[in-house]
Amino acid sequence: MGIKADEPESPKTESHEKGENFSRIVFESSNLLSSKKTEFSDQLQLSNKSKDALPSLTVSGPQGQVISKEHKVKEGDSLWKISEQHLKANKETANPPAIQKMLDEIVKANKDRFPQLEKDPGRLSNGWNLILPKSEAENSNTKTERQKTKQIQEKTESELQKTTASWYHEGRKTANGERYRPDGLTAAHKTLPFGTMLEVKNLENNKTVVVRVNDRGPYIRGRGIDMSRGAARELGMLDSGVAPVEYRILNRKS
Repeated sequence: MGIKADEPESPKTESHEKGENFSRIVFESSNLLSSKKTEFSDQLQLSNKSKDALPSLTVSGPQGQVISKEHKVKEGDSLWKISEQHLKANKETANPPAIQKMLDEIVKANKDRFPQLEKDPGRLSNGWNLILPKSEAENSNTKTERQKTKQIQEKTESELQKTTASWYHEGRKTANGERYRPDGLTAAHKTLPFGTMLEVKNLENNKTVVVRVNDRGPYIRGRGIDMSRGAARELGMLDSGVAPVEYRILNRKS
């Protein structure tokens, strides 16, 4: 019996080549899609980890409370434990009365967000984001900062302010509703509250006068205060009309 020669491969038709190309494209697309899906999943996990690692930020509560942070409830958490940890984190004494007080504050801050918490404080659900009100230490620090800001403001306002003064003589009502009295010791200022008392000194002759702010102005560039005729007379600036002055606030009006 003779050896059968290998049969020559059938030449690929155009339709066969198109089919193979299509299969290859589908296969490569599938691999690419799978790769992108894995990459997206990794990024999502990393993003979630990063989010969990972020420090708590200052936020506002549903009723406008000043809030220091939020706490995400996890397995094993209790309001007592959360309150104790919050106090210790702010370096406060975490004795039972203090913990109970903080616990009550947490319930109060979250009663709109989680109404069931007020009825049953011992029952928490994993994943809840509890609002943690500011502790006494944090509130004390905030109050101290406000006091410092107020002191700086008062000091700034009591310091001497230099400007150019002018005077005016008009028979009309002032901005606070009073009738303008030319010979009274009053002044107009753009922003100072009505009733503010000022000690004004003419830098050209060192004459001084105490005036009460009851009007608005002046509205000419470069001028900071408008004196009544009586005040201008005391300062010796009737003839010149304007004069360089310095003034300081004697009282504070809100």
